[in-house]
Parts: sequence; C-alpha cells; structure tokens
Amino acid sequence: PINLLPGRLRGSSDGLAVELPGLILPLPTSLREDRPGLAAHAGGEVIVGMRPENLFVADGDALGLAASVAFQEDLGASLLIHVDLIAAGEKQARAGLDELDESAPASISTRMRISAPVSARRKVGDVVKVGIEAGSLHFFDPVSQRALV
Repeated sequence: PINLLPGRLRGSSDGLAVELPGLILPLPTSLREDRPGLAAHAGGEVIVGMRPENLFVADGDALGLAASVAFQEDLGASLLIHVDLIAAGEKQARAGLDELDESAPASISTRMRISAPVSARRKVGDVVKVGIEAGSLHFFDPVSQRALV
C-alpha cells in the first residue's frame, strides 16, 4: 500500500517544495511541469503519497525523514522495512494519526513501508533516514481526496 503523510506545498522563488513532518523537500522541475495544478495549491495542505519502492534507507547526512525501524519482512530478494517516523525529535510521532491497517482503506500514518535490497537490512530500533524520490510523489487534496495534477 502507498504511504500517506500530511504535508503543505510551499512556493518560493526557487519553485515548489513540500513540507512533511520534520522535512522540507524541494520538488524537481520535472514534477512541477508534469503536474501544473500543484502550483495552485502552494501554501495549502495536501496529502502526500509515497510508494514503498520510491523510498530508500538514506545514509549519512542525506535529506530524509527520521525514523526508527519497527520490523522487517524478508521477501527473499528484497526487504520490506517498516519504520515509525520521528518528528521534531519526538520518539513517537503519532499525534493522533491512524495506523495503516491492511484491511482498512489507506489512511495517513506515521508507520511507513520501504522496499529495499537485502543489503539495507537494519536492526529493530535502529534510527534511519527515509530518503524520498521526490519526482515520484503523489499529491491529494485533503478534503476531496482527489489527485492533484
């Protein structure tokens, strides 16, 4: 399932960025060109969708969301790493957001899934950064839940 987070689009002289819990991520020009409707939502709240295959465990000082490894599923050739976000230095950043539940419709959650190679294996409790392929983000209106294009 897709990972969903609350966000806010921010416009600047450099273009658009999305503000996520604990991270401001500049959006690439190609994404802004492919989805011209995003500019109309600058300054507004959005729901940001991220597919597990468009996330990665970032190393060092890379830009990413701070998270703690909750558990991992070994899928043979790859891993599905489940992490809990750490926002603004808080160990648990749940703040009333719903957990993802396989049987329920997709909802905003601080539990995220990352599809990763076996070499990215971490220990439960390890603090990692979740890197995001910004050009692969999906944006939804929080009221209508329609995709922003």
